[in-house]
Amino acid sequence: MNWQLYSLSYRQVFADGYRYLDNCGAFMIDACEGFDLLPTEAKPTGAQLILPEKGLRANIDMTGLEIFQEMPISESGTFLKICKGLAGLAATAFSPVRVEASTFEMRFLVPMSTAKDAENAMLKLPGESPDPLARAFDMVPYGRQLNTTLVSGSLRLVVAVHPVAFESVRVNRHNPTLAATPTQVKRAKRLTAQADRVPQYAPFGVFLEVLLTELEPPLANEEKLFNVINQKAEAAQSIYSL
Repeated sequence: MNWQLYSLSYRQVFADGYRYLDNCGAFMIDACEGFDLLPTEAKPTGAQLILPEKGLRANIDMTGLEIFQEMPISESGTFLKICKGLAGLAATAFSPVRVEASTFEMRFLVPMSTAKDAENAMLKLPGESPDPLARAFDMVPYGRQLNTTLVSGSLRLVVAVHPVAFESVRVNRHNPTLAATPTQVKRAKRLTAQADRVPQYAPFGVFLEVLLTELEPPLANEEKLFNVINQKAEAAQSIYSL
């Protein structure tokens, strides 16, 4: 069974990005015009933007920038483009004193039919065997989770593997209101496009999560860091093959 790319995320942590309070509107206009994003919410506490056709959403406030894309399916180019673009807009509009950390996360999924299938798959993965512990407690291994953190200079890598259950998957569809304006009709269609791209989920699965953080990163390092996490993710998929 092959790992399927499930989601991508990116986060920048700002130090003293208080100009967000002054320039949030300008940032949102530039983001919408430059990357075809839709605004969903704008508050002094934070702004939200989405690209529904790609399952992508972004949140920004004075403390940082977050970007998330579900089921990217060969769309990592779109994700990286928006990460670079919004990070650049944030640097220009908010002039944070510095970026304290940049983090990319990649999550992969292998679907499973039952909870027992997911737990059995975990027991077969490489790593410390639960058998000695089972013998010590006179019990039978049922499941386990793997979580490892590694460091190299300013980089911190976290690799985690664990079973998951999709207990409830909600998909929202949108219809324009009566006497809707053309803008409202277009918005409803775009929001529904997000629901159309969500596949049928298996009830259970195993997640592989690869998270790479760079502390005190240089400016405009998004593409370099993204390339590094792709390399680490390929290695992790090979090590934890199901």
